[in-house]
Amino acid sequence: MASRADVYDGSRTLGVAQIVGAANAEISARFESVPDVFVWDYAGLVQSRGAARWTDDRLWSLARQPVAGANLPYAAAHLARSIAGIVFQRAKCLVLDLDNTLWGGVAGEDGIVGIKVGDDYPGNVFKAFQQAVLSLKDRGVLLAISSKNDEDLVKQIFHDHPDLVVRWDDFSSTRVNWSAKSDNIKSIAAELNIGLDAIVFFDDNPVERAEVRQNSPEVNVIEVPKSPINYADALFESGLFDMASFSEEDAVRSEYYKNEARRQAHRKKVSSVDEFLEGLDMEVSSDSVGPSTIARVSQLIGKTNQFNLTTRRYSQGEIQAMLDDDTVDVRWHRLKDRYGDSGIIGVVVIRFADSEAKLDVFLMSCRVMNRQVEFAMLCDAIDRAIARGCTTVIGQYLATDRNSMVRDFYENAGFSAIDGQNAQFYRLE
Repeated sequence: MASRADVYDGSRTLGVAQIVGAANAEISARFESVPDVFVWDYAGLVQSRGAARWTDDRLWSLARQPVAGANLPYAAAHLARSIAGIVFQRAKCLVLDLDNTLWGGVAGEDGIVGIKVGDDYPGNVFKAFQQAVLSLKDRGVLLAISSKNDEDLVKQIFHDHPDLVVRWDDFSSTRVNWSAKSDNIKSIAAELNIGLDAIVFFDDNPVERAEVRQNSPEVNVIEVPKSPINYADALFESGLFDMASFSEEDAVRSEYYKNEARRQAHRKKVSSVDEFLEGLDMEVSSDSVGPSTIARVSQLIGKTNQFNLTTRRYSQGEIQAMLDDDTVDVRWHRLKDRYGDSGIIGVVVIRFADSEAKLDVFLMSCRVMNRQVEFAMLCDAIDRAIARGCTTVIGQYLATDRNSMVRDFYENAGFSAIDGQNAQFYRLE
């Protein structure tokens, strides 16, 4: 399958037509969600290359070509990357090494006084990299540690070193031990409930990078430059964190995972799942999508894979068209509990036709799975259907390689298969 890296591999620029041609059916389908209009930062590209040498008067005179030949590969790669930021899901988590990656030197040998991070060279280079890492966290990327080190010493450094920009509490998951990095990354993925392909690994040691590539090939491993001066550039130029939109939920994503850790601590204190769920004091709110929620809803439709009954992708423009259609109801669902607000976590699109209500989209964020929120969402959809005078609700399950967990959802909710045991359509009278 074509990957994000295939789209804008720096060594071989691909044009838009080549991107589409190289993509399989799944990737081609994602292109259908690209909005009719999107912003390409052409001015920023020109500035980065230098406006004075961007054009070629001779080419303009001969062929009205506005870009000098030497700059065409950069323009094509930049445009392809802009499109890829919309089509492909960005990475969700950055897993970092510590020694000679987040700071200069080795903690176990140099100690808190000897590691290099500060306002003078070379410490300022590592400080700048930490600022780049923290900017990703501010954009909703989860941070994690996988380091072969002594955990008590590492915690002391994060707590006491005056020049560190990133602190221990900025990390959603930490693995400071002597285990293989690939094992640590798998453990981090399980803890955060994300796929290995949603993780980016950044480690200055080529042996560690090779070990992860060998044993966890799904992980995105950045080829780290030899000089830490180029660390931040390598991080951003990977394109793995490109995003087309930014929502309120993105800004506080790491807080969601801290709240989840508190929930799991509560889970260990009770004897049953029912007692755990009752103790959460959950509250689900629902409403039709509007101007303030359409960006988040579009984001969920574009990226949710596991708890997604149909995996249909709609652009923000297409969602807006649904809002203007009185035969379609686009609903968002928000979850709060005693440990915090999880934000908008579910989307249901209902299409009304005569006496039938068809569930065109039914999805929920993986971070709130196993809390029975999906049944509250389904009850809301049924209430909406009844309010419209419908007598039948139709659900559909379209199988993908990632949503098998919801294969039996409608039957478990009391729906009847329309065409037998292997039916994709289900009916509730």
